[in-house]
Amino acid sequence: MVALGALLSAGCTDAGGTGGGGMGGDGGDAGAAGEGGMGGTAGEGGMGGSPLQVFCDGPTSGPDCTLSIAGVPDFADVLCADAAGDNICPALGETNYGQDGNYAINVESYTFVPTGDVRLSEAVSGLTWATTSFVADSFSDAQTACTTLTNASYGGSTDWRVPSLRELAKIFSRGAPVGVWPPEMDNPQNSIWWTSTVRKDDTMRNFGISGNWPWTYPLPAVGGAGSFEGARFTFCVSGPEMAGAWEVNADGVTVTHTTTGLTWHRSASVDSAMSWNMGLQYCETSAVGSFTDWRLPTLREYVSVFDLPASPGYMSEAFGVEPSENMLTGTPNSIGAGFPELAWVNEETGDVNQSKVDTLTGAARCVRGPS
Repeated sequence: MVALGALLSAGCTDAGGTGGGGMGGDGGDAGAAGEGGMGGTAGEGGMGGSPLQVFCDGPTSGPDCTLSIAGVPDFADVLCADAAGDNICPALGETNYGQDGNYAINVESYTFVPTGDVRLSEAVSGLTWATTSFVADSFSDAQTACTTLTNASYGGSTDWRVPSLRELAKIFSRGAPVGVWPPEMDNPQNSIWWTSTVRKDDTMRNFGISGNWPWTYPLPAVGGAGSFEGARFTFCVSGPEMAGAWEVNADGVTVTHTTTGLTWHRSASVDSAMSWNMGLQYCETSAVGSFTDWRLPTLREYVSVFDLPASPGYMSEAFGVEPSENMLTGTPNSIGAGFPELAWVNEETGDVNQSKVDTLTGAARCVRGPS
């Protein structure tokens, strides 16, 4: 811990522009190991035709959507929660089948450079991380720390920056007792890490992520009191910023993200008070767009859906409807005494949190792929 005193383009309509939207969307895990594989092929359900609408996600260049190679890595460790709450992955047809641990697609792959400029590269996302966490009481401190690395061409890179919420979410794990960051990275406990993503509900605050659990907190951009009073740090990241386009497919009921290759239900479930098992089964049995390989998204996949220019909330205009609050994911965070707890997201506020599986209810937005 150190103390310191973005080539392919596709025509599109800018996400901030006018144009009809769709109906609500959602995400999921990437493919399956064994059961629950990739059940559809391009051309089924209208996905083989030209998209009805295209909305940019991330940086744009003129009328085109700027694309980058930046996938969403799946968790390397397998963590499940069976009906009894034990770390046992249920079989097809059993309670809680379809969760993150039942699938393994685009599993994270790290390369650790332990000498010289110590850094960690992740192959799926294409991002490289400095393993040191820098003390950063304010967002300005965080920016200074990463600028210092850029000026020093740390690791041979000159594009070090404070990670966005979507970028930092690509490396967080399920939390305590070892914390949320990869073991090679500096992880002071009871702390919070800055992101460069400004909150829409309070533009004077940025998103922060807890180092103990994958929770988000509002952090005041210029220092001072916030909802989290512990120590504040930043990691610095180098590599392609996630960008691409949301395509409303010809079937009208699915939306595909061109960079991640993930296809989502355009509408969330009508039932917004489903249990986790109900949400899992809702996606496992879905035939939207004539596809049969839908699943409940992982936590990382869901955060990757957040479209920062979108309004209202954090879902792209490609989805079209008002964002939903409690949205289920397929990711249990921890197993043990008093657990399991399940990660969930709020499409309206962009927040991530967790609640006991036996009490949490919410809506489901299903995902398939990547293609």
